Amino acid sequence: ALDPARAATFACAGITAFSAIRKMPDVTGNDWLAVVGCGGLGLTAVSILSATSQARVLAVDPDPAKRATALQHGAALAVDPNAADALAEVAKTCGGGAVAGAVDFVGSEASSSFAVQAVRRSGKVVIVGLFGGEFRLSLPIFVSKQLTVTGSYVGSLAMLRELVALAQTTQLPAIPIDLRPLHTVNQALDDLAHGRVAGRLVLQP
Repeated sequence: ALDPARAATFACAGITAFSAIRKMPDVTGNDWLAVVGCGGLGLTAVSILSATSQARVLAVDPDPAKRATALQHGAALAVDPNAADALAEVAKTCGGGAVAGAVDFVGSEASSSFAVQAVRRSGKVVIVGLFGGEFRLSLPIFVSKQLTVTGSYVGSLAMLRELVALAQTTQLPAIPIDLRPLHTVNQALDDLAHGRVAGRLVLQP
């Protein structure tokens, strides 16, 4: 019963996001979870979280168009991490002054730093992105905040089956899918590399 193009995205972006989400801490309806980086992967995570988690979703991305898309697909709040008052806005809005957990789909020094600063005491940061750089953290802050930091890489066949079953029984917010003919693959890759794709891109023979 699933649209083949949408189902195709589950086998990579879907299970990558799903696997990272599964590593988030237990939450209640008073909690917030942050998704850092709202490209195709992050938007998939926003969609799944908004349909399956009690927590409200905070979308974090410097691109205003991606923040707007995240709000349309389940995020309750979206912030620009480069704004001077971004962390202050998170502290003001989110219960307890910070988020319970954050998934970093960028994996850069800046994005991981924002995630660490945004989570509350005993919070958890899951790093998925492979942008590169180094993870820098003051050891006293690591200890005093009692942080948990872990990585997450793709997912398993069992998770894919679970995600497909979830999509068949739960109304997941349908993220944008850009359908293109297979012969445009080079242009498609260039658009992806330069951040010109909202949601996921699917090539059709």
